[in-house]
Amino acid sequence: MQSEAEWMENMLPIAKEFAHYYSTDPAKADDMSADALVHLLAVHRTSPDRNLIEKEGYCRKVLQNKIRTSAESRSVAWFGWSG
Repeated sequence: MQSEAEWMENMLPIAKEFAHYYSTDPAKADDMSADALVHLLAVHRTSPDRNLIEKEGYCRKVLQNKIRTSAESRSVAWFGWSG
């Protein structure tokens, strides 16, 4: 089994891939990927299924959902301020 540090290192490129897909601003994309990794780690630590860390498909889905939600909330906030 991987350590959390190894796992986070392996998940970082996946998080960045999703974040750069959902955001055209590289700085915001990096922030969203970091937020998503923290969220994924919290999900893992609080889950009764401690084997989630090994399920890459599940981890990818959690990252994608968190980043998409973050991107959508940022765009809604931006449109709210501009109108």
